[in-house]
Amino acid sequence: MRHNFIRLALLPAILLAAGCTGDDAATDRGDTNNTFALSVQMPDDGEETRVGLTQKTGSKDMAATWQEGDQVQVIIVQGERQFDMGQSRVEAITDDGRQATIYFSLPDGLDRPTSFTLYSFTGIKGYALNDGGVLSPRCTAELVRSTASRFKAPMFCKVQTEYGQTPFVTFHHFGTYEVLHVSNESSQAVTFAHRGFDISLPWYQATASLNPADDGGPISPWGEWDGDADSDAQTIAAGSEATFISWYIPSGYPITQARLLAGINGSLVKSADTFTSTVSLQRKHAYHMYVIWDGNRLTFENNLCPDNNHPHMIDLGLPSGTKWACCNVGAYSPEEYGGYYAWGETESKEIYEWSNYKFCKGSASTLTKYCTDSSDGYNGFTDGLTELLSEDDAATANWGDDWRMPSIEQLEELVNKENTTKEWTTLNGVQGWLFSSNSNGNIFFIPAAGRYYRASFDYAGGGGYYLSRSLSPYSSNYGQSLHLMSVGQTWQNDDRGLFGRSVRPVRAQN
Repeated sequence: MRHNFIRLALLPAILLAAGCTGDDAATDRGDTNNTFALSVQMPDDGEETRVGLTQKTGSKDMAATWQEGDQVQVIIVQGERQFDMGQSRVEAITDDGRQATIYFSLPDGLDRPTSFTLYSFTGIKGYALNDGGVLSPRCTAELVRSTASRFKAPMFCKVQTEYGQTPFVTFHHFGTYEVLHVSNESSQAVTFAHRGFDISLPWYQATASLNPADDGGPISPWGEWDGDADSDAQTIAAGSEATFISWYIPSGYPITQARLLAGINGSLVKSADTFTSTVSLQRKHAYHMYVIWDGNRLTFENNLCPDNNHPHMIDLGLPSGTKWACCNVGAYSPEEYGGYYAWGETESKEIYEWSNYKFCKGSASTLTKYCTDSSDGYNGFTDGLTELLSEDDAATANWGDDWRMPSIEQLEELVNKENTTKEWTTLNGVQGWLFSSNSNGNIFFIPAAGRYYRASFDYAGGGGYYLSRSLSPYSSNYGQSLHLMSVGQTWQNDDRGLFGRSVRPVRAQN
């Protein structure tokens, strides 16, 4: 049985910082003292919010950019008065698409000395609803489905400011993005359109209008997306891929037994299998799904594991040729945590102490194996060994001679941005990192399995601690390991006797 899953990426905000004043605007804008200008820029933290979406070359990830023709609708509210400023085109887009400028003129009826509220919408139509004299933002939550090149992400922002003040405006997502990756493995080009899904639960729904300032809470169903409307059709050459993006208001249900509906060369085709996940669809998230057309059948695929007979070998196209196991030692699926091992030991235990460590006489200064410094060895013992032998390798001892613990160099190669793209996500309800190969598109999941420190089990769901077979160059007391967190990664040299960590093996011939 194939392990279907959702690839999850949090969508942070776009910061719009006020740029030039009216005096800086171009002279052809009329009354420059009445011109309002915003410098619109993307965040620099690498987790971009989507405005226009473009798939990165050699990657499944999507790059955040302003694109030619993008527009922002502006509504100004002051007391019980509102001014719909219409659509303003973004201008002066930088080469990387990360920054642009928006100009619009302040309305004549605006009381300049008094503060006012600025609402902005992009990718969707917005308005200010007057409810008993209280004005609040609303948007028309229409369903959007398109090819990646034409998609414009619906967003909203609000700021209270005064005339002449420099405002800082933050755009927010308030819907869900489903990113469908289609691979044409047939021998001929096909014209493909995304028509929707046959589903067992209404996990995508629309509302007549939505207050985007309401960031949380359930969405009451108004109408279910039945998949009648096609996306933009796209021609996919043989051996190539295409990406389709849908935006909608999620119901909070997980995807359960969803069968893809597609238009292939004008004919309706249903996927031969279904997509199922335990992860509920939430607002402000992007969910990636993968499907293959082989010329006869349309099937979901994730390039993770072909069946449940784990472990499988995952080829990420790494320069060294290293191939990784699909799951941890002691686990029976990619998302399971598995066992926890002290460096050089081959069995899990409940307490990790120097007093019960295999290769010492009860303390960190009495090592009996893997020691390069006589001050750490028992009675001055050294053996010069800096990598675990097969008899002390948790992967080999538990899985056989075909598998080994990775070296520190193999772990470094795995997380190198030139080789893979990693994303914090959820697989079958388990948080961790999804690695995508930059060369062949294959994917690889590592759970945030936590660690043991002495008798304490910590950080499950927040971090993964993965041992290498390499001894630390700084001290014989330490083994080298990789610490993966939701916000990044660190390299650690940790006490051999006091920590129990996870092991993700590699093929032994590498």
